[in-house]
Amino acid sequence: MLLNQIKQNNDNKDLYYSLEQYKGEINEKISPNLKWMPLEGKKASRIKLVSNIDVDPNSESWDEAFEWMSNNAELFKNTFKKYLK
Repeated sequence: MLLNQIKQNNDNKDLYYSLEQYKGEINEKISPNLKWMPLEGKKASRIKLVSNIDVDPNSESWDEAFEWMSNNAELFKNTFKKYLK
């Protein structure tokens, strides 16, 4: 429902601020380290999670980083889809 309302307005800022209403719930489900970035003065906004993994394609850290990205992408998808129906 929320996403349909936003699509009618075609405004990414509306989507961001609508999601921000649930920031506490979303942070609890994904991570308290989520970075909520409205990027004032720009059309887009950002919600991101940063890993501390030092990625070296020639080491085991590559596999660890890939697993972290895969797990968190799935977590983002499953969490945000509840707010974007």
